[in-house]
Amino acid sequence: MYGFLTLRMTFLVTVALCQFASADQTKIRTVQAFKEFMEKHPEIRHLEDVLPHLDPDVFSAHEAMVESRSQQGASLEFPRLIYFNKRSKLYPAAQFTIALNGDPSQVGYDTLEMIEFHDSPQATMEFHKHVFRGDTERMIAYRKAHALDEKIPALRDCRSCHRADSRYNWDEYNIRPGVLSDVNGLSQKMRDAHESFYKNAPGHPRYKTAASQVY
Repeated sequence: MYGFLTLRMTFLVTVALCQFASADQTKIRTVQAFKEFMEKHPEIRHLEDVLPHLDPDVFSAHEAMVESRSQQGASLEFPRLIYFNKRSKLYPAAQFTIALNGDPSQVGYDTLEMIEFHDSPQATMEFHKHVFRGDTERMIAYRKAHALDEKIPALRDCRSCHRADSRYNWDEYNIRPGVLSDVNGLSQKMRDAHESFYKNAPGHPRYKTAASQVY
């Protein structure tokens, strides 16, 4: 009897641990799931370390911006990447969107921006941004090394760009200036930057997913 109880207890503990591990390995695909994950894992201090925990579907497509009026800096060498999935009927290009850039010299390097589109019971958009303190330290170190003001510029509220009615900005443009990911219609300078970026992207922890999506 003692052996049976011990065996049964061991089985129950094993099942509980497996269930816990399975729950912890659930891939992030919503703002709420991201918040809950980060609460469980305060040891994650760098943006690139959370990316493997996102659902692969989040990386279904992307835009690479070399010019940006957002709160995240962008350049030819280190564009602002906007990753998104394709699931909403009203907004087929983005139900869950994340945005990031790639160099500590850039404003917003320490911030992962998110938008989640909810199409029921009514169409709404949820904004969230998370600051990774380890990346803030990288920014400060860069600014010290280059004799810049160590104070990190304050970021505005998301709706300062997306407005009170909370919408995507793509529908405002007939053309999309500063988009590097679509090679069609690019100048030679932009074509060269496009080739260089996608050649080097596999070696960058934040950009490597984009390397398989050259348009």
